[in-house]
Amino acid sequence: MSAVVPQIALAPGYTISRLIKGGWQLAGGHGPIDAAAAYDDMDRFVDAGITTFDCADIYTGVEALIGEWMKRRSRRGGARPAQIHTKYVPDLDRLPGRIGLLGGGLVLMGIGSGLYIGAGLGPGARDGLMTGLHARGWGSLRLVRTAIEGTVLLAGWALGGTVGIGTVLFALTIGPIVHLTLPFFTIRSASPTGNQRVRP
Repeated sequence: MSAVVPQIALAPGYTISRLIKGGWQLAGGHGPIDAAAAYDDMDRFVDAGITTFDCADIYTGVEALIGEWMKRRSRRGGARPAQIHTKYVPDLDRLPGRIGLLGGGLVLMGIGSGLYIGAGLGPGARDGLMTGLHARGWGSLRLVRTAIEGTVLLAGWALGGTVGIGTVLFALTIGPIVHLTLPFFTIRSASPTGNQRVRP
């Protein structure tokens, strides 16, 4: 069957069908789903030119069902490509708790860094870079650590890593927190060559 639904360019090199097939009807909460019948239906949609499917994380089981259909289609050598668009719908009821965990984790991370570095038994790799640059006059702990985290964030993003609100907040806040906690927790040594309290 020739395509009857036209394709449009959503971005350079990426086209979708002008008509999109929604997936909410395939969620188990709307009644029993016959997987074999659903696979056949999706094949017919693609044959008719409706090659783009929509789903979401709240459509229970739909993403897995479409994934199995795509594997089945690949094994059979389906020539016409299909595009799957999905979306994440946040659970707003849990959002305050998640924000609290994020904020608490950032504070505890900063306190923990001050505690273990202040013990004077050796920092981790990134903390060692921070304290080394600070000791050589490259800036305050706050400035040096923020610059390090910003550089790592951009490098991770360029390599395809995920950057979320927690990633950005960590990069912006861990430096100021360590700036406060490390001098407070650093143990003074009685030895002239021992550890001295870190200056921020």
